[in-house]
Amino acid sequence: MPVYTFKCGNCGHTFKDLVSDKERQVTCPSCKSTEVEQQASKRKVINISPTTSAPGG
Repeated sequence: MPVYTFKCGNCGHTFKDLVSDKERQVTCPSCKSTEVEQQASKRKVINISPTTSAPGG
């Protein structure tokens, strides 16, 4: 899942959030405002599924 950096337009708090669905409303964890703006940042992907490898590789 990609991790994005956001800045709250209400209180100015900067935070990171996992966003799996682009339609999901992001809320500031500090003031609970939905007036947040995605910041330009390096995108990180976190793999939450276990990986498997073929035996004898």
